[in-house]
Amino acid sequence: SMSASKRAKTRAGRKHLEKLEPQVHEEDRTMLVLRGSTSSDAVKKFAGNIAAFRKPKSVTMNKKNEILPFESLESLEFLMRKSLCTSFLLTSHSKKRPNNIVFGRTFNGNVLDMVEFGVDSYTPLNPSAEVGFGQRPLLTVCGNEWELEESLTTTKSILMSCFMCEESDAQSLKGIRHLLSFSVALGKVHMESFSLALKKSGTKIPKVVLEPTGFTAILTLRRHQAADPDAMVQALKQPRDQNIIRAKNVSTDKMANTVGRIHMQKQDLSTFVTRKGKALKRRRTETETDTDPAADSSALEDLDA
Repeated sequence: SMSASKRAKTRAGRKHLEKLEPQVHEEDRTMLVLRGSTSSDAVKKFAGNIAAFRKPKSVTMNKKNEILPFESLESLEFLMRKSLCTSFLLTSHSKKRPNNIVFGRTFNGNVLDMVEFGVDSYTPLNPSAEVGFGQRPLLTVCGNEWELEESLTTTKSILMSCFMCEESDAQSLKGIRHLLSFSVALGKVHMESFSLALKKSGTKIPKVVLEPTGFTAILTLRRHQAADPDAMVQALKQPRDQNIIRAKNVSTDKMANTVGRIHMQKQDLSTFVTRKGKALKRRRTETETDTDPAADSSALEDLDA
């Protein structure tokens, strides 16, 4: 890890290294877009559109870099740490692999996994399309082939991590203006971009209409590098959040109902003051109400006399 390889001597240095380590609540993922030693115009424009989709959470490097990610990761990991990015898009072009792009993600400063595509066809984004800066794209995944092969399952996971900005439980329709669609058919990945328009529907919920933005791409999977099992376990590990105050004696049953348990001391029920009705009162007998002890004694004395 970074903290093991570097030891800070100052308080500010320790804080900086702590920020680079995996966090309980991570910030929005930032993508690094960079070029290889040679790149074609098609993949350059493709990378430019991807950077526009991720703004402001994207960093673009226009200089050429002698990087071959499937052979050596040292230079790539250095640039990732320097730019504080967690995912990357590398473009390249050669006779053996024309129009080549590589998506990947990192964990704890090291490349976790990556996937390489060949761009078969590509249509650029319309200049008038309103997508990008400050807008969270809505991601959709279509097709049953994603789960049929391990390479496609890894590809789906990487693409979701690269384009997902922030998870949210609820979202206003007015805040969604962009949609990215990923589908797979016959082993090829199709990417499409749409803008969302809200139309009147006669009800409180507006009608959502998808309008193409012009961006489409068909990608062919070439190579992929799966994550190391131990590194993936660490990446998926959920650390304990010290700020959460857990409620005691509260559980959830099988029907998802919240059940609470109350602990009380033993109580004397005979001391309880309850409301008594007339029917529950004990009636006095006739001897208790009509006889008087003093009157009875004087009556007996008269009789004796």
